[in-house]
Amino acid sequence: PNLGYVKTVMIGVRNSATGATASRCVEIWANELRLTGLNEQGGYAAVGRMDFQLADLGSLSIAGNYSSIGFGGLDQNLSERSLDETKGFDVAGNFELSRFLPEQWALRLPLYAAYSKTVISPKFDPYDLDIPLSEKIANASTTSEKEEIKELAQNVTEIKNPQF
Repeated sequence: PNLGYVKTVMIGVRNSATGATASRCVEIWANELRLTGLNEQGGYAAVGRMDFQLADLGSLSIAGNYSSIGFGGLDQNLSERSLDETKGFDVAGNFELSRFLPEQWALRLPLYAAYSKTVISPKFDPYDLDIPLSEKIANASTTSEKEEIKELAQNVTEIKNPQF
């Protein structure tokens, strides 16, 4: 949410006098708009990686990462910290498939395969910038509507890469 997106501020005034002839002179000043109670929710992140050597068949590498909403560096202000939740994993392998063939054929058949998926979920709805995404999903009436809201808001990147 950003106050720069505010285009209109409405102030209501009610005359609580009971008679139709009751009149009052009112002067209203509104010269300051201020937000209080900054959300100081911190975040966390984790990274993990495992590498496997599969004898003379090849190698396999598995990695994963996670970053929560509110994660940021110690030198960052609260407003600079992440407003997205990021989940990702990668699997990559180098394999020598010629190990399954007779040696007298003298063939080399290397295979590199990789798969990667990253899902970024924002804290706020990208179309209604001041509404938390979880609140908008909770207010949806049907399961299909909830899934559609989630699908439109998330950024999903999936990469499949086989190479011979």
